[in-house]
Amino acid sequence: MKKEILAKKLRDNLNRRKASTKETKSPSIIAIETCFKGLSVSLYKEGEIFTEVEERQQMQSSRLTEMVESLLQKERDIDLMLVNKGPGAFTGLRVGVSFAEGFAFGGGARKLLFCTSFDVMIGGIKEVQNSTLVIVNAIRDTFYISEFNDKKFGEAKYVTLKELQDLLNTKTFNIICEDSTYGFKGNIIKVDAKINSENILNAYFKHPSLFVSNYQPLYIRSSI
Repeated sequence: MKKEILAKKLRDNLNRRKASTKETKSPSIIAIETCFKGLSVSLYKEGEIFTEVEERQQMQSSRLTEMVESLLQKERDIDLMLVNKGPGAFTGLRVGVSFAEGFAFGGGARKLLFCTSFDVMIGGIKEVQNSTLVIVNAIRDTFYISEFNDKKFGEAKYVTLKELQDLLNTKTFNIICEDSTYGFKGNIIKVDAKINSENILNAYFKHPSLFVSNYQPLYIRSSI
C-alpha cells in the first residue's frame, strides 16, 4: 500500500513538472540595428518575429523610440534587448547604444546584451569554420574586417581595398561579405549576410556566446 501511494506521488510530481514546462513562456526579445543606413527593430515573441524598418538615412534618433513603442504594443514584458554596437556609422552607433542603455536601465528590459556587426553577418550560418574572414562595407572602397577562429572573432580592422586585396593574396580564407562584386579572392560563402535586426536575432539564437554585456561602441574608423 505504501509503495502504491509513493508511486502515485511520484507520478503526480512528474505530471506537474511536465505541465509547468509546457506553460513556461519563451523569452521576449527586442533587437535593434542602427549602425548603417536607416534602422530596423525586431521583436521576438513566442516563436514569431515582428519587424519595423526605416530605410531613410539619418533617421535613427527621430524614429527609433517610435518604432520600439510600436512593437511594445504587442509585448511590453521584455526579457532581453540585443543591440549592435558596431563598427558602423558614428551617429547611428551612439543613438543605438544610448537608447539601449536608457531603455534597459530604466526597467524596459530585464537584460541587455551587445553584438558586433561581424556577429550579425554570420547570423545566417549554423556552423562557422575557422579562417573565416567577415568583410563589412564601410565607405568609398574601405572595409571593416575580422577573422573568425575557435568560435570567436579576432581583432577588428579598418582597411582600404588595396590592403584587403593584399591580405587575401597572402592567405586563403572562407569569406562572408555583403557585396561579392569586388571579386575577393577566397571561398565566398553564399548567405544572407545583411546587417539588420532580424539577423541580430538569428545570430543570438545560433551563436549566443558572441553576445556580451560590454556596451562600449566599437569605433575603428576615425570620425574625421
